[in-house]
Amino acid sequence: MTTLGKTLKKLRILRKELAGIGFELTIGKSEYLDEAASVDTPGNVFSYRFVSVLPDGHMSWEDVNYDRRKESFDVFREEFFQRLAEKYEYRADDKRRAWLALCDDKEVPLPDPPARKVTGYERMAAAI
Repeated sequence: MTTLGKTLKKLRILRKELAGIGFELTIGKSEYLDEAASVDTPGNVFSYRFVSVLPDGHMSWEDVNYDRRKESFDVFREEFFQRLAEKYEYRADDKRRAWLALCDDKEVPLPDPPARKVTGYERMAAAI
């Protein structure tokens, strides 16, 4: 199997893993000649933009600083999971900070609906 074929296979496995935790990753044909496939991630959850698979089997993406990266699939996968877990941890902390601000910085327990959201975010981060 070629390097490109191996990368696409690993990408499909990653898509299945992510679907198991409720995160959607779409693999499609690229409109550009210098890319073998494009990968779409929901922008409000994951900050990478313009993710693609190159003909040599490497992954290419634009990171949070708008820097273009070209790395192996394994590097992409590791960084992807790390960033995704950080995103969910940040969302949980953000909910807590917002509640604390509403309560004039007094330690008051979160009410049930936001507490469930925070727990869900923490569970996602731990699952990742």
